[in-house]
Amino acid sequence: MRFGTSDLILRKAFQPFGQIEEINIPIDLSTNKQKGFAFIQFSNKNEALKAISKLNGSMLQGRPIICDLSI
Repeated sequence: MRFGTSDLILRKAFQPFGQIEEINIPIDLSTNKQKGFAFIQFSNKNEALKAISKLNGSMLQGRPIICDLSI
């Protein structure tokens, strides 16, 4: 089974918590597949913290997600 997500799916999950500036889903250049994580940049830190608080440990596409700040 191949796992993957899209910008649209991530946007729908995270946008209720604030304005999203950018979504980056890294690709492994040797396999051309998603690496299994994404970076979601919010307009401000409080929006990001709210999303982390609400979504960390929740399920997305049938898989648990881990949310944390990236500096």
